[in-house]
Amino acid sequence: MDFLAYSLVAMVIAVHVYGAALVTYHVAPAVEFESRQKVAIMALAWLLPILGTAICIGALRGEMPRRQRSGFPLLDYIFLAAVVSSAGNHDSGISRGNTDANDVPDDS
Repeated sequence: MDFLAYSLVAMVIAVHVYGAALVTYHVAPAVEFESRQKVAIMALAWLLPILGTAICIGALRGEMPRRQRSGFPLLDYIFLAAVVSSAGNHDSGISRGNTDANDVPDDS
């Protein structure tokens, strides 16, 4: 097998492990489920690659409470600032360094 095939297999394994760990992280401390339900959900996530994780996340999306991190949401503000600044650059109609006579507004 060549490098591309090994890379593809590694990526599939990484996605499976990440997704199953994510489901386990959210289901294990939940008080909404009985222990048998928790075991069944985690078994589905770990034993059925990628599809089991997708089923668990899709089915439990409304059941699991969303956890709010304490502290200042710095990354949210950085992302928002990047989006707003990139939107502001596109609204002007004039790209930096490339101005034509037709692009310059007339003062009269």
